[in-house]
Amino acid sequence: MLRLNPMTRVLLGRTLLIGLGLFALIEAIYITEEFTTIMENVVISGGDALDLFLLLLLRAPEVVDFALPLVLYLAIFFAIIGARDSNEMIVCAASGVSWWRIPIFAIWAGLFGAAISIAFSAAIAPASAYAFRLASLQLVTERLVRDITEPGRLSTVQSVKRRTVISSPPTDPEAERGTLFVFHPDDGNGWKVNRAQDWTIIGPDETDAYALQMEGFSEFRGQSTAAAEAPVDNSLSAVLSRNQFQFQNVEMAFRMDQLLPPIDKARRLKETPIFTEPIALDAPENQRVARRLGEAIARALAVALAALAAVPTAAWAGTRTGRYLALPLGCIAVLGTEVVARTILGDAARQGMPAIWTTMASFTAIALVLPLAYTLWRGERMITPATGRS
Repeated sequence: MLRLNPMTRVLLGRTLLIGLGLFALIEAIYITEEFTTIMENVVISGGDALDLFLLLLLRAPEVVDFALPLVLYLAIFFAIIGARDSNEMIVCAASGVSWWRIPIFAIWAGLFGAAISIAFSAAIAPASAYAFRLASLQLVTERLVRDITEPGRLSTVQSVKRRTVISSPPTDPEAERGTLFVFHPDDGNGWKVNRAQDWTIIGPDETDAYALQMEGFSEFRGQSTAAAEAPVDNSLSAVLSRNQFQFQNVEMAFRMDQLLPPIDKARRLKETPIFTEPIALDAPENQRVARRLGEAIARALAVALAALAAVPTAAWAGTRTGRYLALPLGCIAVLGTEVVARTILGDAARQGMPAIWTTMASFTAIALVLPLAYTLWRGERMITPATGRS
């Protein structure tokens, strides 16, 4: 069984509680912003509460990777402050636990957070974005199927493969549906309009085929001629030639995939997992993938650095000046570090993996110089409550 030292136990519990609370708050704000748009799409598509919940759930991972550095920084910062002000660190120090356990805990927390960041940016977030798009398209497809197969009491207008379909509600109580109009645009062979006084759809059968039965069917065909060739004083019939066909009953077999546009299941760039297969990052055709990989590594690095940054800023917060400046300046530093890291590593990734590791090592060394120096200088006093400090 893994035994944790007292300092780690004190910080771990506080960090988890604060971190989960901050994540819940950020997710709630993000979902609230997305709720109206997603709910509107679900209502228009005829979805239910389960569809809404599923789409919101698939949208949630998008913000995790972006919020993780700041959340981890704040969680460790307030965990150190809370444990120090409640004299728990004094008790741990009195029992022989070194203050170095605090930065060691931050290192392990940063490595764990970096692993979570890689998991979300490389796999979870792309998978959720892909599933969200497919679920949204599936809702639209199901709505189109319902509009086609189920009788309605409202006029509907649909555009299906360049054809305009208009169905009106029935005026006869005994009719299942109203009038159906289908307009086929002129594709070079003339335009065509189909009209049915009443119609019904039967199916699907065992082969997923439907049968469209139409009563009072009429078909109008016409050929547009150039206006310049028509006499100026002639009537519309000279410009537009038209043929009309009428049938009492017409039945037509069709499949839904003949009417509905297919769902695009090809993954977009942001929907593709990053570490699927080895590629040449410096190849011209892989530049976008390389930059995405560099940005994912940069976010993970920013998470690890944010955890370490919480230690010196918590020490600085015990001074008179740091009491007011440590937290806001620390947040600015964490956010700025992520932006700079994404820019630098995103560009370095285009030159291949050796450039990524070299740039990451250099950036990490530069970013840790001042925090590490301050931690060595003030670290031992970090466990002392802030009362009366200078």
